[in-house]
Amino acid sequence: MLEQRFDILGVDPEFLDEYFNFSTTITKGGYLSGSERAILVPASLEYYLRPLDRVRMRFVIVSSVGQQLTDVAEYDFGEFIVKGFFDPDSVDRITLPDGSPLIDVSYKTVIVPGDLLPDSIDARHLTITIPRLRNIVSFSGPTYIDILKVQYAFLLPDPSSGVDVYEKARELMDLTGFRTFGFSNGVCKTYEELYVLNVVGFSSIVPPLVIVTLIIVLVMNSVIYERRREIWTLAVLGGNPRNITNMFLTEALITGILSTTIGYLCYTTVYLLSGVLIPIIQSLNPELVKLFVEMKSASGFDLSSILVVLFIGLAVPVIGSYIPCIKAHGLTLLGRPPKRNISEDVRTRGELAEYSLPIRATPFDGEMLYNYLKDNFLTKTFQVKKLSGNAYQDGTFDFKFTLQFRNVLTECNLKGIRRGDTIYPVLTFPAKFIDAMDLHKFIYDLEKISLGYPSWREKNIRLEITRVKPVTRVRTVDDVLRDVRVVREQLRVVDSKLKTLEKLKATTPSELLTEYEKKYLAQAERLNRIIRRLGLELEPFYEELNKEAQKLNTEIERLNIAYKLGEIPEEEYRSSVEPLKNRLSEVQKKLSDIKFVMTQLKMPRARLTRISLPARRLTRRRRVEETPGLMYCPYCGSTNLIKTPSGSIICGRCRRRLR
Repeated sequence: MLEQRFDILGVDPEFLDEYFNFSTTITKGGYLSGSERAILVPASLEYYLRPLDRVRMRFVIVSSVGQQLTDVAEYDFGEFIVKGFFDPDSVDRITLPDGSPLIDVSYKTVIVPGDLLPDSIDARHLTITIPRLRNIVSFSGPTYIDILKVQYAFLLPDPSSGVDVYEKARELMDLTGFRTFGFSNGVCKTYEELYVLNVVGFSSIVPPLVIVTLIIVLVMNSVIYERRREIWTLAVLGGNPRNITNMFLTEALITGILSTTIGYLCYTTVYLLSGVLIPIIQSLNPELVKLFVEMKSASGFDLSSILVVLFIGLAVPVIGSYIPCIKAHGLTLLGRPPKRNISEDVRTRGELAEYSLPIRATPFDGEMLYNYLKDNFLTKTFQVKKLSGNAYQDGTFDFKFTLQFRNVLTECNLKGIRRGDTIYPVLTFPAKFIDAMDLHKFIYDLEKISLGYPSWREKNIRLEITRVKPVTRVRTVDDVLRDVRVVREQLRVVDSKLKTLEKLKATTPSELLTEYEKKYLAQAERLNRIIRRLGLELEPFYEELNKEAQKLNTEIERLNIAYKLGEIPEEEYRSSVEPLKNRLSEVQKKLSDIKFVMTQLKMPRARLTRISLPARRLTRRRRVEETPGLMYCPYCGSTNLIKTPSGSIICGRCRRRLR
């Protein structure tokens, strides 16, 4: 089966042969006669077709889908007989009366009698070739689509009618817009719609234009000098230098439009009143009458004049304001270089380099910053691959992804590092790519996206202002640890309920399981927020208790050495050591509670468990036996570890593969 694409040319066979001798180009077969369902094809198809072969022609509608052309629909013209083959080289030598070729691409053209081609087709008879459009495109009634494009038309005289062929050709050209040829008495005239923009006398207006441009430069320089404090204020408040420059260019453009409009209206008014003003001015100054005569000779209303006036009126103010606007651009930089060098802000540590983004967040907003960056990483702006990330209870987070620098896939990290009460996003990448332009563009786009975080946060956060009674008593470490123990017990209860849900997976419907799982995960998230707040309160006490424990250990060691050397008696040793040991045990217990809070904050946030796995697969899994070094999931903290038949270990809550 031969499937090739050709242009379809509909002609009058008798006219084509009579005036262009097209039958002489036939190399094989015969010429078209009348309105028979036959076609002429290029001689290059002689290897695939033979005379009197039947072929089916389809009209294909092509549309741009994405970045390539795709067939959207097609219309079947039916079967035709291959009547003959024409020589494309001979056809290329046939020209129209104006010297243009008869057929533009002859070797890719099929000639069909024009009577067999419809002027338009009903869209309901189209065959949609894209599956996803078949259920979308529908037509309730007849919808006709024009499929033919007229290239040119010939008008021949009819002796009995007495019609002027040339006049009708001109009218047809004015009506349709395509080329027409009028043939009469052996003379052929071509009519084609053309437009020529003719501008004369331009050299006479060059000196005034130069003078006006210099005046605009001086005026704009003085305006920018007077508004320099305003420009500095906008720059200090974060104004973009490009936007400030565009502001002055826009002012100049608006001024040009207004001045052009006023000047053209004044010229038109004087032109219309010239008939009344000429007698008056002639009585005062006869020499000025020549000016009105020249104005009378030029209409001022043709399209060429309007275009020239608009071009000059808009171009001169913009050109004259460009140099002063460059000066304003320099003022907005405040001594900074026009183009920022990112390499100066990159810190190198061995083979890795770090770059801090210009955005900060509190530990309570770390999750929001993580979600904001995650949503923007999945856009088309960043062509990242293998993106993975985790958010932790203390507000920190990390992203791992792959980028292409210098045609090399490189692993990069974006971490939210906590320093005090602030989260700093830091980008880590190999130091050898510091000067890569791809990296600079990525950092620029990342900074541009990160600067939109404050406005995004204001749209997605709701503040509730509540009035509470001021706390008169300062909370001690014992008060905070008491709250930690209560929350810890509640977390243990919630965790035990989640473990029970894990055991009921094989017998519980997935809808009920998801409902309860969401409920207890929400409770765990609420308790983790309380742990996060308590962790911020315990941070100052943690350092103090560490120092106190070190001092107590030092005092106990000093007493042990003195007792062993016999410097103090046994009774004095015991009376001195016992209180220190009791205090040390209390401090260590407090430190263990604080370490639990710190460890809980370092764990990832809880997520919904995948419950779509088949139950028969779950029944084959058994609990993990004694596994040294793996007591709980490092991602969600669950101790419900499951061993698969293949020997790997997965978490029963988050379904992550651990070993």
